[in-house]
Amino acid sequence: MENFKIKIYSAETGKKFPNFRHLGKAECLSVKNKMASRFFNIELNQDELIGAIKKARNFLPAVNINNTEFCFEKIFHNIGLQVPKTIYINWYKFDDIDEISFDSFVELFSYIWYPSSDDIEIFDCNNNWIVGIDHNGFIWYFIK
Repeated sequence: MENFKIKIYSAETGKKFPNFRHLGKAECLSVKNKMASRFFNIELNQDELIGAIKKARNFLPAVNINNTEFCFEKIFHNIGLQVPKTIYINWYKFDDIDEISFDSFVELFSYIWYPSSDDIEIFDCNNNWIVGIDHNGFIWYFIK
């Protein structure tokens, strides 16, 4: 999580940012390898994994984060996924990943994801699915 996002949250709310865990380089590499193996049955470098996911993803028509009626729980239900207790947020090429509770992610989403600049992917520890939010607010998913 970028420090400026934590500082903005604390300054605006007067609260401490909820606990999250930043994965180290070895853990990120392990996640990337598990994703590549699980989804594509091959070993891929980070750029190839992102490209393969982009080719296989499905956009949710008429769903956009910028819609005031947006609800993550409904999105998960519509895709056919159970809402996880904990998620991982990929900030770049599976080399910058944070672990946070799903509830904290939803509650603090406006402090976590910034329109026009953030493309993120979220996934759970089972690596069965990825839900992405692009910088324009469009949502896509990929399920194994």
